[in-house]
Amino acid sequence: MQLRDVMTKNAEVIPSDATTGVAAKRMKDFDVGALPVCDGDRLCGIITDRDIAIRAVADGLYVHSPVRNVMTEDVVIARSIWFHWAIWPSRATTTA
Repeated sequence: MQLRDVMTKNAEVIPSDATTGVAAKRMKDFDVGALPVCDGDRLCGIITDRDIAIRAVADGLYVHSPVRNVMTEDVVIARSIWFHWAIWPSRATTTA
């Protein structure tokens, strides 16, 4: 099975200058817990509901902080033609 068989195509994204409040509303509207963050066509991070709770609300930044201030920047990407086991090895494919 290749990643394209299980991936979401045309995922909703959010710009890095959007606020965390806008990100939270978009997550609610689309019933998701994470949004890719883009500057134009460039992926620059991902923001999760946990990022908002831990890095924004818990630190007193609330809904007015830009997404870029609380997003996770180190994003690992995969090509749609890669096989799922190349990304998520099962116990059967790992060596001890």
